[in-house]
Amino acid sequence: VLERLALRFPFAGLELPSIRGYLFNDVGRVDGEIAPTDGWRGAFGYSLAMTLIPPLALRVDFVRPHDFDQVGSLVVDWSLSFLY
Repeated sequence: VLERLALRFPFAGLELPSIRGYLFNDVGRVDGEIAPTDGWRGAFGYSLAMTLIPPLALRVDFVRPHDFDQVGSLVVDWSLSFLY
């Protein structure tokens, strides 16, 4: 966790909020007519989040989807979300 990042000049400074990191692994299965699949799907990766104004956060996710046989290419997803 990066707790504080600041750029200081002789008369003024720019201070950015803390940046948090997350590792994740998601697994799921959907059956039926709505989303026909041939089995389990998953994704793993890491995420970085910076709180702009609580509870609003800017997030970037680096994700690699997989189907337990092959791993897909890297997907980068930016989002503005609420922390709960």
